[in-house]
Amino acid sequence: MKHFLKIKLNKDTDGTCEVHGSFQAHGYSAHGSAWFNLGEIETLGTKLRDTYPLKEHIAAEGGHWENGKLKQLLLGLYFSPFSQTGKIICNIKTGHFPYGFEDTKNFCAGQGVLITNYENLRSFGHKLIALTQSKTEEAVLKGDADCF
Repeated sequence: MKHFLKIKLNKDTDGTCEVHGSFQAHGYSAHGSAWFNLGEIETLGTKLRDTYPLKEHIAAEGGHWENGKLKQLLLGLYFSPFSQTGKIICNIKTGHFPYGFEDTKNFCAGQGVLITNYENLRSFGHKLIALTQSKTEEAVLKGDADCF
């Protein structure tokens, strides 16, 4: 599998979860993690599983928030229609502070693009839902080999 997005969760007892995202595409790779409400991830999975055709983008963003605004993005997933032939583009943004949040000068960031199809997107949505229910350990979105 050359091109993929992999998601893992660490669930907390308060209804939140740390979402770990990593990707590999076009020779680039990166990882990041951010805290989300568990329900947000389940809703994302449901939208990705059930939306056809995708007419507008679906997004999930996590990171450091201040006064209701995202100050520092640590994990962003953005799904949009790519072509009339059923291709979907997934833009992935990741980041982390390798030496702790106090060291704001040293921030690692990565960004990538993954092209996929509806079959892979539906499967990924199912796996995200299963992750929130502790029925699987990871959800993987496969890139569409026909696009590469």
